[in-house]
Amino acid sequence: MNTRFVGVYVKTIYYYSIVGLLFYCIIYLFPSFGHSLNLIGELFFPNNTTNNTIIIYTIESSYLDGTLNYLKNPGFAWEAGLYSIFVNIALYFSLFSLNKPTVSSLFNVINLVLIGTVLSTFSTAGYIGLFFIILMFLFSVRTKLKYLYIISFLLIGISSYLSLEYLGDKISDQAEQAFESQNRFGSFLLDWEDIKKRPLMGWSRDEKILFGDDAWTLETHRPNGITNLIRSYGLLYFLLLGYLWFLSIKRYLYYSGVRSRIFKTFVFLAALYMMAFSQLVLNSYFFLSLLFLNYSNKRYSYSQNK
Repeated sequence: MNTRFVGVYVKTIYYYSIVGLLFYCIIYLFPSFGHSLNLIGELFFPNNTTNNTIIIYTIESSYLDGTLNYLKNPGFAWEAGLYSIFVNIALYFSLFSLNKPTVSSLFNVINLVLIGTVLSTFSTAGYIGLFFIILMFLFSVRTKLKYLYIISFLLIGISSYLSLEYLGDKISDQAEQAFESQNRFGSFLLDWEDIKKRPLMGWSRDEKILFGDDAWTLETHRPNGITNLIRSYGLLYFLLLGYLWFLSIKRYLYYSGVRSRIFKTFVFLAALYMMAFSQLVLNSYFFLSLLFLNYSNKRYSYSQNK
C-alpha cells in the first residue's frame, strides 16, 4: 500500500474519535436519541449484550437506565475501558514518534481530540494510561520549564485521583473487595493461585481445563489481563511476548529517527501493562500484530523485471 501503519492507525483512531465524540455529545444532550439507537441496535445488530453496537458506536445503556450518573464513551469498542486503550496507544504513537517534541505538541488538534476522547470514557485504566503517557512525554521534552510542567501535571493527577470517584475511590473499593469479588484485584488473587501451580507453561485458555465447564460464565470470567495471560500461557510466553514487543517498538522508533528509544519503548510497555491490568487485551490480534511493527518503516525496492 506504500504507506506506514502508525500514521494510518493514528488518523483512523482520530477520525473514529471525532465520530464517537459527536455521538457522545448528542446522547448526553438528548438521552431519548440514545434510547432510540439502543432499540435500533437490538433490532438490527443483536450481540447478546446490554450495550448494543451500531457499527461505529456502542450505546452505553447504564447511563440511559440510570445505573450510572455519568455517560461513558465506548466508541467503536464494546466497552469504554477497551476503547480507551486503543485511543491511548494512538496518542502514544502520535507523541513519541516526534523527532523534536515540544509541550505545544500536546495541544495540536489530533492530540487534543485523542485526549478528550480518553477523558470521555471515564475509564479508570484509561485515565491511568493517559496520565502516565503524558507525564513521560513531558519528561522527554527538552525545555527549561520541563520540571515546572511535570510538577504541575503531577499535582493535577494527584488531585484528580483523590477527588474523582472512578479513580481513587474505585481502586480502593476494588482492592478492599479483592477477597470477595472477581474484580481486577480479585482476579489477580485467583489467577495467582493457578499460576503458582503451573508457572512456566500455564493452563491454556480452555474453560473446561480451567473450570471443568465449556461455558463462559461470570464465575469463570477474570478481567485481569496480565495475570490472565500468565495463567493461560505461562511465564515463558509472557516474558517472550514482552521481549518481542520491546524489540519491535524500539526498532520502529529507530527507523523513525527519534531519540531516547529505549526510554520510549519502556513507556509503551509500561502503559500497556498498566491498562491491561483491567482489560483482556494482551493476546488480541491487534497487539500481536505490533510484534511486526518494525517492518512497517523499512523501505524495500522492487525490480519491475521480477
